[in-house]
Amino acid sequence: MYTLSIVFNFNTVDDKNTFTEILRGAGGLVVTKAWPGCVSIDVYNSVSDETQLVLWEKWEKQSDQEAYMEMRKETGLLDLLTPMLSGPLDICVLNEVNCSPFPLDDAVDAGETVESGETDETVDAVDAGETVESGETDETVETVGAGDTINGNVHASAA
Repeated sequence: MYTLSIVFNFNTVDDKNTFTEILRGAGGLVVTKAWPGCVSIDVYNSVSDETQLVLWEKWEKQSDQEAYMEMRKETGLLDLLTPMLSGPLDICVLNEVNCSPFPLDDAVDAGETVESGETDETVDAVDAGETVESGETDETVETVGAGDTINGNVHASAA
C-alpha cells in the first residue's frame, strides 16, 4: 500500500474554494477514484488555517500514483493549480504502523473460532454500520479490523 498526505497552501480562501469545486466536478475526484490502483482519497480542511487543504490518498502501489500524477500534469490541472498556491505542495509519504497486539497475519476468517476472554467465540465478518452483539450491550461499528476490540472482545476478521 502506498499512502500519502498532500498539503495544499492556497493564496486565498477563494483559491481553495475554486480548487474544491474542481475536485467536485466531472474531471475531479471521480477521475481519481476510477484511476487504476486508487484505493481511496479523502479531502480535509485545516482547522488552524482556512487557506489549507489536505488530501489523504491510498494507492495499491507507488507507480499507480505516479502514473496518475503524470496524467494530471498532461491534462493541465497542475498548471491551473500552481498560481493558486502560496508555495510548493507538502507531500508526505506514509508507512503504516501496526500497533495491534496481534500481528496482522494472525487475522482469522469468518467462521473460525478465536479465544475471547474466558470463552471461545465464532467470529463473523463485520461490515461497516453493522450492529455487533456482545454480552449485555449492542454496539454499531464503523469499521472492524484485525485486532480491534469491541466491548472487551478482540475481533480478528477485517471489515
